[in-house]
Amino acid sequence: MPLIAGSAGLLNSSPLKRYLVPVYNDVAKAPYFQYSWDQALGPVKAQPMVTNLGKVFDLTETPQQFAKIMNGYQTGS
Repeated sequence: MPLIAGSAGLLNSSPLKRYLVPVYNDVAKAPYFQYSWDQALGPVKAQPMVTNLGKVFDLTETPQQFAKIMNGYQTGS
């Protein structure tokens, strides 16, 4: 959930406020906040990352293979 300063009031009127307000409050109090990789990359670049990271966790791809694939994707190979 992206944190936008001053948006707490908008979240209170959401049907999901029971989820959104506590998350907003936790993030607002955190000493730092960082988006996940997939959020920072956007959907076009994030999908190959998520797919190949899943393969690493499934043990069907090594971390080295993951890095090689992602590096190739970045350069357009």
